[in-house]
Amino acid sequence: MVKNMLQRGDWLIKLDLKDAYFCVPIANKHRRFLRFQWRNKTYQFQCLPFGLGQAPRDFTKIMKVPMGFLRRLGIRLVIYLDDILVMNQNSDHLLQEGKTTCTLLENLGFVINQTKSVFQPTQVVEFLGIQIDTTRMQLSLSLEKMEAIKQACANLLQHKTVTVRELAEVVGKLSATMQAVLTAPLHYRRLQMLKTRALLQQKSYSAMVTLTKEAQEELHWWIHYLQDWNCRAIISPGLDMVVETDASKTGWGAVCQSTEVSGLWTTEESKEHINVLEMKAVTLALQILLRNSQGLHVHLSIDNQTVVANINKMGSPRSEQLTAVAKALWDYCLNRQVLLSAEHLPGVKNIRADRLSRKKPESSDWKLDPQTFQCLMKAWAPCHYDLFASRQNTQLDNYVSWRPDPGAAATDAFLMKWTDGLNYAFPPFCMIARCLAKLRREESELILITPVWNTQPWYPDLLELSCKDPILLPPLKHLLLSPSGTPHPMITSESFRLAAWRVSGERSKHQAYQSKQLSCWGNHGDQVPEKLMETPGKSGLAGVLKGKLIPFRPLWT
Repeated sequence: MVKNMLQRGDWLIKLDLKDAYFCVPIANKHRRFLRFQWRNKTYQFQCLPFGLGQAPRDFTKIMKVPMGFLRRLGIRLVIYLDDILVMNQNSDHLLQEGKTTCTLLENLGFVINQTKSVFQPTQVVEFLGIQIDTTRMQLSLSLEKMEAIKQACANLLQHKTVTVRELAEVVGKLSATMQAVLTAPLHYRRLQMLKTRALLQQKSYSAMVTLTKEAQEELHWWIHYLQDWNCRAIISPGLDMVVETDASKTGWGAVCQSTEVSGLWTTEESKEHINVLEMKAVTLALQILLRNSQGLHVHLSIDNQTVVANINKMGSPRSEQLTAVAKALWDYCLNRQVLLSAEHLPGVKNIRADRLSRKKPESSDWKLDPQTFQCLMKAWAPCHYDLFASRQNTQLDNYVSWRPDPGAAATDAFLMKWTDGLNYAFPPFCMIARCLAKLRREESELILITPVWNTQPWYPDLLELSCKDPILLPPLKHLLLSPSGTPHPMITSESFRLAAWRVSGERSKHQAYQSKQLSCWGNHGDQVPEKLMETPGKSGLAGVLKGKLIPFRPLWT
């Protein structure tokens, strides 16, 4: 509330009511309900006591009446129980409004705390433990407050096993800093969940609880990094980007103006709760859209209210998984000085992102069996890039995607140079000829996966550009899998075989390889083979080039 009421350059006065509850009398007929015993004597409160659960609400209701009267006089103020902050753009007018407020409260029987109150207009004041600066429009913790928090965290770390009450006190202090420390919720959620779990299990604040590794890490963060994050702007910056996101059980999608990005889930991801998938959809979308951006305010429109709250509150006090995903998202954005805000968008209006999240897998999106791939790497050499991949099917940490992808090093392999060493390529079959043309033009080198289709126009080029014996891949049922784990139908039906080719655009390399191959010409008197044409691979030959045999070798012997 204070953030929304403050204006740049405001002058401030702070008023503190002394023993405010004790100024509220209790009706005679109700005093018997406020009795307690001490040393065999019975006492009863004649005024509103501290510690009564209903007391804060009752006191707030009482104070609404005088505060409403002052606001009708045009006095801009904020009250929280017995603390009052009066604001005005003019210091002289503020002095007069301060006197009016004090006079009214004193006439109602309240006592102004002369020590804690600030009667002279100022632009820097501490209110509810937060230091307000209206010239810089910032909220921060005082030095004394920071030291107290660090000391409380250090004391907790010394014991490792503490009472739930001691843990709750520290969590309360940390959560009270969120107005001044932007990232505060990211670094007390584990402590908060530990406290809640201990109370549910043991049902006592006196019970003992052992600090987990994650809880200790959060306490260390407050000790070492609180100083770095102790400042928060009162006014949020204007919006720079609005992103709509959605997720289904098959994939995710996002829209930012005319830009659309989407993707599919892996088999393991698709089993996760839809709230987690919605959070991951936001993360993946921003990793694409913010790749070359910094210092922005991104506003998210999402049709899942749980996810909206999880982003705005930087985690969930109940779900460790949602908290972990929220922390990863915020860490990614804060490293780029990106501020996030989220709001709920009704599902009927989230049409474009919803459509993108339900796209079906592409027919060319297949992945070679990882064990087979590793055998290829051992047989030849490690590769730098997987040139035709996505987040779901990449074989290497560095990969190039066909469309925008959150983890890709680049987009569209044909737009980059392939001359930085040996790369791996498993392109759509319709692009094999284009790959070979680029390979020849740049004199680069690839490990290329293709079907053994000797009727295709590009097959002679494969034979010519080979610089090692091609490897005929074994006819495993799981040799080629979709993102959902479905085997390729042509592999299961044994309609074709796959081969791995080490090809080079450097003439000297493939000529040196060809010079070592056996001649295909038979000697006079040799027996004519029964079959003049064999299915490629059945005879152990890939083909013949310029009278030289190009043999297939097995992946393993």
